[in-house]
Amino acid sequence: MYQTDLAGGWTNPSGTQIGSGWGGFKSIVTPGGWNGDNMMDMLGVDSSYRLRMYTTDGKGNWIDARGKVISTGWDYFNLVF
Repeated sequence: MYQTDLAGGWTNPSGTQIGSGWGGFKSIVTPGGWNGDNMMDMLGVDSSYRLRMYTTDGKGNWIDARGKVISTGWDYFNLVF
């Protein structure tokens, strides 16, 4: 994870590891506060083409590290962004 300093730079230029095992995902995107709680969320399409949402507590921790399945049938898409 790379956090912005809100001035065009990064607060952690080397990045911070926030998990592992992401290799099974076809696509990963961070759309910002997707679920409306103003906390950063991450969406990923897994190897079974399910769209999973990973929510955070705003302090660098996952609320549900398994990710909630929010949609299925993403095998029709080559790219998700």
